[in-house]
Amino acid sequence: MLEGIAERSVNIGFQTRIDLWDEESLDLLGRANCISMECGIESITESGRDELNKNCRMGTDRISELLIYAKQRIHWVQANLILTDHDNKEDIRKWQENLKTHGVWVSDPVPMFPFPGSPLYVQLFGQPDDDAWERAHRYYTRTFSDKGYSDIQEQNPAAIEDLECAR
Repeated sequence: MLEGIAERSVNIGFQTRIDLWDEESLDLLGRANCISMECGIESITESGRDELNKNCRMGTDRISELLIYAKQRIHWVQANLILTDHDNKEDIRKWQENLKTHGVWVSDPVPMFPFPGSPLYVQLFGQPDDDAWERAHRYYTRTFSDKGYSDIQEQNPAAIEDLECAR
């Protein structure tokens, strides 16, 4: 598929996990005009990734290597982190600084959002219904409003219901 995309005049961007790629496939992504790659790293520790059931196939050092390699081929490479109890804030800061010196953008850790249908959503609310997104958003904003959000999140998010009525 990527070889076919490379033959066309189109740019692509997507969300993925970096541990699903290797140098050869990242080279192919670059040739396929990939301009943006957002990678869910979730945690800088293996125990943090295990807690989030990521089934990650590599350690943090290898993840860092691949993110840097990807950035040499893809204009925008982003690493996203989830707030876990396994990550030391100073270790996160050092990891972020290292990657940022190589041009990889790294988010501050964000709280886990209970996406409808995800294991966390089902654990909290049961099976999704017509109000699932609104329920998940209310839970998230109420739970984390006093703890602050990451540097990439709106600090005073509007309710989904208010946004829907704005149309």
